[in-house]
Amino acid sequence: MEMTRACCNTEPAKSNYKPVGDMIHLGDLPVYVVGPADSKIGLIGALDIFGFHPNTQQFCDIVSKATNARVFLPDFFRGNPWSTVPIDPKELIPWLQEHVPDQVVTADILACAEAMKKEGVAHIGGFGFCWGAKKILPLAAKEKPFDLGTGHLHPSFFQATDASDLVVPQFIIASKDEDKSTMEGFMKNLKPEVAAISQHLRWDDVHHGFCAARAKPEDEHMAKRFGEAAMALSSFFSLQINQ
Repeated sequence: MEMTRACCNTEPAKSNYKPVGDMIHLGDLPVYVVGPADSKIGLIGALDIFGFHPNTQQFCDIVSKATNARVFLPDFFRGNPWSTVPIDPKELIPWLQEHVPDQVVTADILACAEAMKKEGVAHIGGFGFCWGAKKILPLAAKEKPFDLGTGHLHPSFFQATDASDLVVPQFIIASKDEDKSTMEGFMKNLKPEVAAISQHLRWDDVHHGFCAARAKPEDEHMAKRFGEAAMALSSFFSLQINQ
C-alpha cells in the first residue's frame, strides 16, 4: 500500500473560513452536515487524516450548493485525527489501522447513508480526499449505497488493481504528486461499462492535498483550482443525477 510522498511533508494550512453547515452526532460519530434537509440527493465525504478542517468543510459547502445535495462529512477520528508533520509512513499506517480500521470507517459511512435515507434521500454518492478516497473504494464495488458513483480528490494509497471490482461511476482529480502510471492504470482496469461513464483529470499545476486540509486559500491560483475542483466534482454528480 503506497502513500503519496507529498502527503508526508505538507502541513495543514490555516484558514479563516466559517463553514455554513451544522454539526450533528450519529451515536458517537460527529458529522458535519450542509445542504437542504428535503433534498433527494445525498453525498458523503471522506476526510483526509487531519480530520475536520475549514478547507474541507468549505469544499463540501461549494459542492452542496452546486448540486443542491445534502452533504454529510463524518469524522472517523472522533476528534482525534493525525497531527504530526512530517509524517513517517511506518508510524502512520499502524496508527490508522489501530484508530480507524476499515470496518469502523465502513460502518460510519453506512450509518451516514442510513441517516440520509431516513431524511428522504433517494440517491447517494461518495467522495474522498487523500486517505479518505481509498476508504470509500470498497463500497464502490456494490451498487449501494453509492449509486451516484464516487469521486476521489488527490487520492493516496491507490493501486491500479483497486479498480477491477468497481461497479459505479468513478471520478478522479490527480495532482502533480500522484503517480501518473497508477492513476492511468486505475482507469484502464475499470470494467468497460464503468469506464465509459467515469472521468480522470490530471492537474500538474497543483499539489497533493489542494482540496482539503493542505489547500492554500491565500494563493490566488490554488484558490481558483480549489473552486474548479469542487465544481468539476459537482458536475460529475449532476450528470449522474440527471441520467
